[in-house]
Amino acid sequence: PDIPFIHAIAKNIGDNIHGYAVQEQESAYVMGAFAAMMTQTKKIAFLGGVDNVDINNYLSGMKEGAAAVDPSVEVQVSK
Repeated sequence: PDIPFIHAIAKNIGDNIHGYAVQEQESAYVMGAFAAMMTQTKKIAFLGGVDNVDINNYLSGMKEGAAAVDPSVEVQVSK
């Protein structure tokens, strides 16, 4: 409960899970930028669930958003 999460397409699910709905790459770009601003380890995670075009669009956006804030942030991926 002390860790905040951002979900790309869901409504607010709980006190620490906040949802934002826009285009795939756009929402993921914003999430990557937020994550890069918040990380204290220069590592952030992407949990895709499956390997398909939509998920890869999210991943691309997240990587670009993180790199725009700090190119040295590592995006760890699980699909």
